[in-house]
Amino acid sequence: MGVKIRKLRGKWYLVIDYRGKRKTRVIGSDRKIAEEVRRQVEAKLALGNIGILAPGQCTMPTLALMLTSG
Repeated sequence: MGVKIRKLRGKWYLVIDYRGKRKTRVIGSDRKIAEEVRRQVEAKLALGNIGILAPGQCTMPTLALMLTSG
């Protein structure tokens, strides 16, 4: 298990390696917030909560949805 933060293009990213799976999430531009999120994710993974690694629903609207709504 590994949770790291990296700075890329002015934003902080959370890089999670857990049981052969990798996920990268954008945290923002503040390093202190990124460190806090890293600690929280490490604690959740240590307890066995892998919700952050589960595939999430896409929040971007599809083209079909955009055409029918407006």
